[in-house]
Amino acid sequence: EWGRHVRTTAAHSTACIADRSSIRFFENGLVRKLLGGPVHWGLGEVSCAVERHEGGTLMTASHDGYVRSNGLLHERALWLSPDGLNLRGEDNFASVSEAPRHQDHQSYAIRFHLHPDVDAELDMGGSAVSIALRSGEVWIFRQIGAQELRLDSSVYLETGRLQPRATKQVVLTGRAMSYSTRIRWSVAKAQETPIAIRDLADDGRQIGFTPDGREMQDEDIF
Repeated sequence: EWGRHVRTTAAHSTACIADRSSIRFFENGLVRKLLGGPVHWGLGEVSCAVERHEGGTLMTASHDGYVRSNGLLHERALWLSPDGLNLRGEDNFASVSEAPRHQDHQSYAIRFHLHPDVDAELDMGGSAVSIALRSGEVWIFRQIGAQELRLDSSVYLETGRLQPRATKQVVLTGRAMSYSTRIRWSVAKAQETPIAIRDLADDGRQIGFTPDGREMQDEDIF
């Protein structure tokens, strides 16, 4: 039963239109039993490109899983800074066909499922989410363009456990009512938090920052 749920778009950290999956599966009991629930219809065209520059890495991708049902092409761009401390994203819903345009048909939810070991809470008057790791690091999630930012319940399926673990997900919601609807978001490490192994400069050395924003030197660390 959980296998059916985790195949849905809502179970992934991506955008879902009108509470529908971008791929539809055969739900007939006999077909699912014999063939494991094969794809009925869904993605026809998927594109992806990666560009690496001195200023960071940019990935752009799109899929047409909602063109047939909603007339919307989902595009996503991801930019990662060289030090790995700043991830920026943009989700765009572009109108490409004459699908019905009533409001419920064009509602979207962009989800970011979190690990259960992460503590997340709304911050800055509900305009951001603070994400605290067990290491003491704090990361801040911000967004521009969505009508609502909230924290919802989610589950984490872990190998070796019979039941899923309770966790949370960051959800951005709104309606794609114009020719092109863009939602921008970012996840960046907060200043004055502990250095982690992931904090790497281009030359591979570990870096961090002092409270005044100056890059830490060896004497600062030791």
